[in-house]
Amino acid sequence: SAAAGVIPIIGALAGTLATAAGALFALPGAVAVAASALGALAITFGGIGAALKASGKSMGGAGGAGASAGKQIASAQRGVESAQRALAGAQRTYTQALAAERAVQNAVNEARGEALERIEDLSRSLRRARLDEQRATDDLRKAQEDLNFALESGDPESIREAQLAYDDAALSLEEAKDATEDLAKERAESDKKGVDGSDEVVAALERQRQATEAVRDAQDSLAGAQSNLAAAQEALAAAAAGGGGGGGGVV
Repeated sequence: SAAAGVIPIIGALAGTLATAAGALFALPGAVAVAASALGALAITFGGIGAALKASGKSMGGAGGAGASAGKQIASAQRGVESAQRALAGAQRTYTQALAAERAVQNAVNEARGEALERIEDLSRSLRRARLDEQRATDDLRKAQEDLNFALESGDPESIREAQLAYDDAALSLEEAKDATEDLAKERAESDKKGVDGSDEVVAALERQRQATEAVRDAQDSLAGAQSNLAAAQEALAAAAAGGGGGGGGVV
């Protein structure tokens, strides 16, 4: 450094000063020599002061550069930590999205099972309604025979009872026919839709579509978070390398 280079000069000048002082007392004509030596010493010390001042400025500048590099490294480190937190959040979101997708798939399977069972129940209900309609038809026919017999007897009470039975059987047959017709229409619509076209399965499939889309979005976010972390790590490495290079200027 500049200070280290000045030390030998000071030693040499000190020796010169001592020699001149000795000559001052030993020889009357040596006063001029001593004065000349002292003048040289003053000039030299003036140069040393300037050199030390320049060295101080150089060291101060290097310190400022080091502080700036340290700030850049700290900022890059914070960027890495932020990217790590974002990546952890993206990983949690992706895991949750996968779990939700699996749950929805199970719901789709359950909805298909329920739809199939409902179709089978509908088929049985339709068969039962047709049997009820046949029985109601037989009951009406029998009620008609009983009413005819009562009319032939001429007994007012028998006629009244037979008429009531006939009216009741006719109404039962009407209701049975309506039930059969309604179930037949429902069965035809169900057969047209099929299992996957049923309302419950369609709703479950829509939830599955949304869950799958959420998984894709989570995958994209995870990939972006990984890329951001890699970029932040590269920025930290660059800042550290730049800080190391800047520090080399200080002796």
